[in-house]
Amino acid sequence: MELQLVFEFSDRLLAEAVNAAIAPDNAGVPQGQQISQKLIGERIEIRLNGEPNESLLYTVEDIFEKELLCIQTIRALQQC
Repeated sequence: MELQLVFEFSDRLLAEAVNAAIAPDNAGVPQGQQISQKLIGERIEIRLNGEPNESLLYTVEDIFEKELLCIQTIRALQQC
């Protein structure tokens, strides 16, 4: 199964920060899965390949959680 996740941001700096923050988490994907990530302007594209099972679902869930946490952290810091 192949999945493509696309995150679009309001500005390039936010996209770069989120891309850098979630990239290390994508380095150690479970056996049988492949992941690629690239930053294109104000957009992050992530492709996942693997068997449609709970492990793949957990990987997708983890990406969403890390992306949201990163955005919330950056916004909180901007308000300081």
